[in-house]
Amino acid sequence: IPKAWRGELRRRRLILVGPDQAGNAQPLPRRIALGLDALRGAQDRYRIDPARIYAIGFSGGANVAIWLGLHYPDLFSGALLMSGCDTYQPVPVPGRPGSFWRGSVPEPKPELLKLAKERVQVFSAGSLDRAAREQAEAVAALHRTLGFKTVRVQIGPDYGHEAPQPTELRRILALLEVPKAAAEEPDQTPAPRPTPASQPTPRPGR
Repeated sequence: IPKAWRGELRRRRLILVGPDQAGNAQPLPRRIALGLDALRGAQDRYRIDPARIYAIGFSGGANVAIWLGLHYPDLFSGALLMSGCDTYQPVPVPGRPGSFWRGSVPEPKPELLKLAKERVQVFSAGSLDRAAREQAEAVAALHRTLGFKTVRVQIGPDYGHEAPQPTELRRILALLEVPKAAAEEPDQTPAPRPTPASQPTPRPGR
């Protein structure tokens, strides 16, 4: 977790939790399980607002985050996909009619997919990261046509395949948390604060 992010996370009262030894070399089922375990660990230690639980990932980690967002929408309020993304259907390649990126996420069960379409999705990439930028825009466009209600895209200026700097992170997080009908600019939107009543009820593991 970049140290430079700490100030913005603190300002928004967000706790960012990431498991060790869960990089791209690890099997996907293990990465998914560690993500779920990280959530349970945070819920055991902190008072968490269930309306502000997000699956977040960078590059290959974004593929894990979209998996969690699609298959566990009862646990995650949304997904933030930085410089990478995947989905459950073939994605039309921009500028290449008849060509598709193959979505590798299994299609969720109907009741989960219906709930997932109610959750927020933010696709972000740097303007200099052409592959990630084009894929983010294409997957976001596909999800809109599939009925996902809150899909947002943030293409940051002048950076490539790297973690966004704090100023860009502020814009991205604002899109993740901005109310659906709000008219404010992203970096002007205050984050909702958790309340004592937001303590989640422990639930059995999956």
